[in-house]
Amino acid sequence: MPVVSGLLGLLGFQLLGTVISNLLLPSLPGPIFGLAFCLGFLCLAGESLTRPLEAAAKTLLSYLPLLMIPPAVGLMDNVDTLQDNLLPISAALLGSLLITVPVCGWLMQRLIRAGKQP
Repeated sequence: MPVVSGLLGLLGFQLLGTVISNLLLPSLPGPIFGLAFCLGFLCLAGESLTRPLEAAAKTLLSYLPLLMIPPAVGLMDNVDTLQDNLLPISAALLGSLLITVPVCGWLMQRLIRAGKQP
């Protein structure tokens, strides 16, 4: 039964996020707000309140690979479009890699140095 109550809790957070999104900021997806509310709840709640959410999350994680099927089908369905735009896609991926890796390394070094200071 904890899995069902955990799933209901997760759906409740998503519903709350969707309502808030529709009322206040329609440009942001509701599940983003729902995740923020869920994070706040997990930070404030005791361990006994978070056990159902943990049980539901473990159950859902076992099905996570199934979420990769729709993007793979989309890639196979649009292979002609991908081939036509191979150069711009490759340039965007390479450019983002060349920017992201050094920035992450620099940020990690700064965070390590900041953590060592008394």
